[in-house]
Amino acid sequence: MVTGFSQDIDRSYLAAFGYKTGQFLSSSRFALPAPDWDRGRPDAVLSGQGDLVTDAYRAAVRAVEGPRYREISLAVTPYGLIRAPLPAGHVTVDDAFRVLPLGIGLDGRAGYPLVTFWLTGREIRSLFEIEATLADVKEDARLQISGMRFAYDPGAPPFARVAAVEVETGDGALEPLDDNRLYRVCTNLNGYYLRDFLARATGGRLTYQPKDAAGTPLTDPRALVVRRTADPGSPEVKEWLALAIYLGAFPDRDGDGRPDIPDNYRTPQPRIVPLAAQ
Repeated sequence: MVTGFSQDIDRSYLAAFGYKTGQFLSSSRFALPAPDWDRGRPDAVLSGQGDLVTDAYRAAVRAVEGPRYREISLAVTPYGLIRAPLPAGHVTVDDAFRVLPLGIGLDGRAGYPLVTFWLTGREIRSLFEIEATLADVKEDARLQISGMRFAYDPGAPPFARVAAVEVETGDGALEPLDDNRLYRVCTNLNGYYLRDFLARATGGRLTYQPKDAAGTPLTDPRALVVRRTADPGSPEVKEWLALAIYLGAFPDRDGDGRPDIPDNYRTPQPRIVPLAAQ
């Protein structure tokens, strides 16, 4: 029965993305726990899994866009969308899907697709208030980010807590966020609607508007979806697919001829830092 289900999944779903059930992606010498919301904020982020996911967003867009790629300065997702741990040992396509299984794409297929758009630096500061202010009362809204770093002051007035924000440059250095510059942002389709949550939660005081590279507002999410090729009819890059692409592209670190998840993902990196902890 299980074999039959696997064949159905391969034929009706995974084949469109070039994968099969049980397909090996990479090896890991450590497990990556998923968040345990029942234990509260101090234990909400238990591993580097959120870093792995958001790094995967950026890497996958670069991989599928190739020569068309324009730099993504920020990848972001609420940690509440990360639904399962990654095991130690062999990590498969099945594991990648279990980590990021939620939603339905605009294509009607399971899984949220990645979307990209441009925001000003000032709007990115507003977005970061979801972590700095709102995560106190909504644990699963804790942000996971890649490409930027920011500090916040928990004692500052609500919705004015984000302090220093830095952007990674191409050579790995950090530079201050420019409030007036446009930056390309990647999230998933659910993350796109974080702007509605932010506007509701702040009574309209904080919001942001997705734009194209020229700064023209975009209101149709279909124009934002990342696809496997430049063909607008090509498959959506689901967030689980982005993770699968990233996991399969790691170098072989132990000489067995297979990709290995780097050790830096064992623990969270200091990408979001309360000022009191600095």
